[in-house]
Amino acid sequence: MTGEIPASSATSSGTPGASGPPPTVADVVNALKQSAQDAADLAAQLSGYRAGLLGSIAAACTAAHTVALGGAR
Repeated sequence: MTGEIPASSATSSGTPGASGPPPTVADVVNALKQSAQDAADLAAQLSGYRAGLLGSIAAACTAAHTVALGGAR
């Protein structure tokens, strides 16, 4: 609840608790854009439920970076 990661969760594998700077908003926006594009590309190759699921993932990633993070600017 404090926003700090307990020392017991620190690992050397790059998981939460590892040292290093957190990603910037621009890093997160770029990752979401890439994820949306990848999901949309794969959805176009599939059909049925899987295509719909990937379309939903692409839409969620797009909404997250556009609305929540202001990535459309």
